[in-house]
Amino acid sequence: MKGVNYIEGRQGQWWAKVQYDDGIIERVPCVHGLYWSVGNHYHDSWERRPELMRTKKFAEHAEMLRTLKRCVVTDSTWYQITRSVVS
Repeated sequence: MKGVNYIEGRQGQWWAKVQYDDGIIERVPCVHGLYWSVGNHYHDSWERRPELMRTKKFAEHAEMLRTLKRCVVTDSTWYQITRSVVS
């Protein structure tokens, strides 16, 4: 697993900029730690917001999670990155 130099993002955005120790910078999707469970599974209750599931932003986010197989796990205080996850 690559080391991470820094993670930069803003509250409300669904992505963060991650710079690895080899200098590569990558746009990585964010997920909330509240829905992250043991075994590296993400369980968000999207049924509360079905209209969101039909948006281009949601489709792009879901596709990035599937293809990158990595994300930044956050909590409600953005400046505290809980952990970055690589699978």
